[in-house]
Amino acid sequence: MVLTGQMKTPPLTEEIEITVFGPGYGECIVVHVGSGRWLVVDSCKQGQKTPPVALRYFDRIGVDPATQVELVLVTHWHDDHIRGLNELIERCEVAGICISEALTQGEFIKFLSAYSTNKTSLHGTGVDEFVLVLEKMRDPKRKPIRSGQDKRIVNISGKELAHGEGCEVWTLSPSDFQVLESNSRFGSLFPDAKSTMRRAVPDGKNNHSVAAWIAIGETHLILGADLENTSDARAGWASIVGSRNRPSGEVSLFKVPHHGSENGHNAELWDNVLADDVIAVVTPWNRSSGLPGPEDLKRLSSATKNLFLTAAPSSLVRAKHDHSVERMMRQFGISTKRHSKNVGAVTARRPVSAGGEWAVQSWDME
Repeated sequence: MVLTGQMKTPPLTEEIEITVFGPGYGECIVVHVGSGRWLVVDSCKQGQKTPPVALRYFDRIGVDPATQVELVLVTHWHDDHIRGLNELIERCEVAGICISEALTQGEFIKFLSAYSTNKTSLHGTGVDEFVLVLEKMRDPKRKPIRSGQDKRIVNISGKELAHGEGCEVWTLSPSDFQVLESNSRFGSLFPDAKSTMRRAVPDGKNNHSVAAWIAIGETHLILGADLENTSDARAGWASIVGSRNRPSGEVSLFKVPHHGSENGHNAELWDNVLADDVIAVVTPWNRSSGLPGPEDLKRLSSATKNLFLTAAPSSLVRAKHDHSVERMMRQFGISTKRHSKNVGAVTARRPVSAGGEWAVQSWDME
């Protein structure tokens, strides 16, 4: 069921909600697991002077992030996923903080600077969200959590939730092999931080990102972050699809990885893990050539009848598309007008009771 209009009321205590925001500067996801308890994945902002979009949404629907957010998950350290993250974590006072077990070379150097006793370098012009968040993780009152392959990071008993079903959050990546490769790179940094890397991490930085599986009763979600396919089956989506230790169950909602790009599309995942006509949500990347492009939309729309975009992709504004793409755009409510400056959102809510259907709503943050 698809709804229209603004989202101004919180979910019921027995309802699941997932809201995907973007493209602002980046993307952000909030998840209601039941009984007013929330998870936040990544952070984005509409403008430099506005609060993170998750905080704006919580204020709108009457959620207190200081007491109701259980977890802030940082999928990876690209700017388009962490804008406003420090402010978000400050407001989510009791939330655990989960970061990737694998880091890139540049991120590792920042990691060292965050733990350095040389506070001059720490508080100089190079200070960014990464270092500020790592400093917060050193606070003994916070709960630092490292992600990993097939690792359960949240386990809430059904007795604690109004709908009576338990909630588990699992990180599916980075793979053990990816972490090992990253650590090997770090080893080559000593003693000379400028030395040449001896080994290469498989196929790019996005494979350090954290894909997550959320199970609430029989409702299963996968949040794909920016994870991509790689030439090595021990990393990327292949390592997840081939794992025997990850959760199992029919996945009814999927946050499509890497803005719907082809390099994040794994056919085995769609065929063997996701439900037929899974609810698939895409956040566009409206810089450079833009994502998803017309060919990406064709591919995704052939994989599911329930494809939702948080906003119109800029790629379609510039593209010379044929009649089939025009029909597809009309089907998804996408037009080629100038993109609104508001952050777009897709909200899906579902009662946990047996047979409860997803109600999906597309809307703009004002």
